[in-house]
Amino acid sequence: MLVNAMVKGDLRIESFSLIILDECHHCHGGHAFYKTMIPYHDKKLEDSEEQKTLPQIVGLTASIGVGKAKSQTQAISHIKLMMANLDANALVSVKENFAELAEKMNSPDQYELGENMNPPYSKGNEEYTQWLEITLLKAVAKVSDSVLSRSLASDAFSFIAQNIEELQKSSKKTEIETRANALFENARGNLEICAVDGMRCEENPLLLKLKEIILDTHREETNMRGIVFVRTRVVADIIASWMGETEELKNIKAKKYTGAQAPGAEGGITKNKQEETIKLFTKGDYKVIVATTIAEEGLDIKACNLVVKYDYAGNLISQIQAKGRGRAEHSRFFILASEDKCVAEREWMNSLKEPMMEEAMVLVQQEIQVEHEKYQMGKRELQRLAKRQRDAALHNQSSREALEGQYVLKCLKCNEYLCLSSELRKIKSQYGCISQDFKDHVFCKKSDKITYEDKEIKVGVGKIMCKKCRVNIGNIALYQEIYFPLPHIKAIKIEDDMKKGDHLKQWKKVEEKYFTVSPLSDEDLEKISESGKLVEID
Repeated sequence: MLVNAMVKGDLRIESFSLIILDECHHCHGGHAFYKTMIPYHDKKLEDSEEQKTLPQIVGLTASIGVGKAKSQTQAISHIKLMMANLDANALVSVKENFAELAEKMNSPDQYELGENMNPPYSKGNEEYTQWLEITLLKAVAKVSDSVLSRSLASDAFSFIAQNIEELQKSSKKTEIETRANALFENARGNLEICAVDGMRCEENPLLLKLKEIILDTHREETNMRGIVFVRTRVVADIIASWMGETEELKNIKAKKYTGAQAPGAEGGITKNKQEETIKLFTKGDYKVIVATTIAEEGLDIKACNLVVKYDYAGNLISQIQAKGRGRAEHSRFFILASEDKCVAEREWMNSLKEPMMEEAMVLVQQEIQVEHEKYQMGKRELQRLAKRQRDAALHNQSSREALEGQYVLKCLKCNEYLCLSSELRKIKSQYGCISQDFKDHVFCKKSDKITYEDKEIKVGVGKIMCKKCRVNIGNIALYQEIYFPLPHIKAIKIEDDMKKGDHLKQWKKVEEKYFTVSPLSDEDLEKISESGKLVEID
């Protein structure tokens, strides 16, 4: 909201006397913090009298990080860049009262546990083994998530039943959907029997290790509090459900804690439900919460004495933030990793980067103290370089658009600006927009009318409407845990640099006649994860 208000001119950076950025390690790339600082930097580099009216900037973080640094020199460069982004004149950390801080702070004991994820096959007849190898292992090989690949029969049945129920809500079914529903109803009895039997003797070794960790912690402290961090909402559902169904863990009540952006059908919970879960966790009604990475920052539960990262690796900041959730004395931090991923190796590399970051911070602090003018000149040069890069990016974008005809996408009904052609990407067979500004021109609503779904993408989880005329102009797709707006080509017009508009009914025709759309890249996904949501779903 703040960034949008400044872009529109409703608010000026000089309106503030002090800006405090909590978790300021996000102040880079396309993040809202950095966008907030751009008007500040532009004013400062003008060398005008308005400089004197700029606000003071204070950044707070538990870990400034080292980015992708592999050496001390690169770590120092990263820290200086972050400080330039924040226009920081000093890098402050506790020194004089460090002993007092240590009394208030707990450093959890850290353990890294690796488990062989190869299933403990029981001996069987030759025909069965051949069938298993040909039929089942090929299917399991297509599942990338280690938890999902070892899901229990009851979890699988529950997942199928829930999705069939959603399918039945649709008033118009395709022939394939009707057949799928009939097949399920015919097989329901056998599937229920299979689910009841459970086949639980072949449980996921990581789940068994997690059970061991939780039970050991509970034996030592019955009033324990634990957070299990997982990568996705699906995994949070599975583990919370598994704890509730496992005999030894039933009394150690667990609850999932996921993001508020996703609909309930996709595993999301409301903001009120988030707050209620934290209250009950703090009181002790739940001893364990199974949380996605949304809880790595900000959760402050003093009684928390167990933190487990379950089979995923983040960056250095992610590791420090997760570890920092263990606030109680003698708390413990576990990294639980399967051997067939590189989780343990990546987390070990993060552990090596922490002392590198701390040493780099000391060296930067020394430089500021001893060679303050040199530091200030270096900071200013980094800011000028960033300004040149921003200007060049705008120029290159304009040049590229002009070369292709400077195509702009607008609402067909009211002519409202939506995005540029360079901000479109192919997401599987869909055409989506990755502009952070797109959400300023539309509003979104949740929808349960899924128009297309496979193992990677779900289309139709929401609708996008033009903010100006309120007409429906597209769908929302869920892909890689990110909501992407998908403009309907039939609802938009394409305009060139001469303001000449055209309306086509197929994206294929647009590519043939005007411009090509690049596939969504890993770099695009990384930028989106750093910058924030592409759409806001009500």
